[in-house]
Formats: sequence, structure tokens, C-alpha cells
Amino acid sequence: MPGRTLTRGNVPSFFQAPWWAPHSHKEDMYKRFCLSHPLISIQWLSDGQDQRLVVSNGPKVVFKKAGLIKAEILGDGIRTWAKKGKSEEHLSLWRA
Repeated sequence: MPGRTLTRGNVPSFFQAPWWAPHSHKEDMYKRFCLSHPLISIQWLSDGQDQRLVVSNGPKVVFKKAGLIKAEILGDGIRTWAKKGKSEEHLSLWRA
């Protein structure tokens, strides 16, 4: 998941930690290796012409941003781009 770029072409998308585990093994792998880390999920959704990014820690939404054209998932956060090309970095979301 880190290094992935989300654009209009891959809407909708849903990703859940641990990123490297196949869907059928996520719960077991999380319990074995990741209990000291938050259970982060990332949703990339369509808002008509724009996209919306939602990051959750379990059931709690810890970050939400709308009006986007692109998002890049980094090892320590997310970089987003608005329609006019302005980018922002949102760091340490994984520790929310």
C-alpha cells in the first residue's frame, strides 16, 4: 500500500492494514503481528467529478478530505492534490 497513487481511474478503492496480507488472512495476520499498531483503513470514493479520501482507525474516522484529484500513500502519511494542483502532506495518520 505505501507508494500507491490513487486517481480518478481507481475509484472506489478500499484498503485495510496490514497492507501486505491477502484479504482472507488480514484478521489473523493483524492479531499475530500488528496489535501494537492502529487498525487503519483507507477509502477512496467518488464525489461526482472529484474524489474523497477517508482514513479510519477501526470505526473512528481520523482524517477526511474532499475535492481531490489524486492521493499518494506514503510510509508515514498521505499527500493529496486538489483540483487546482495544490498538494498537501498529512503526516503520521497511522498513529491516530
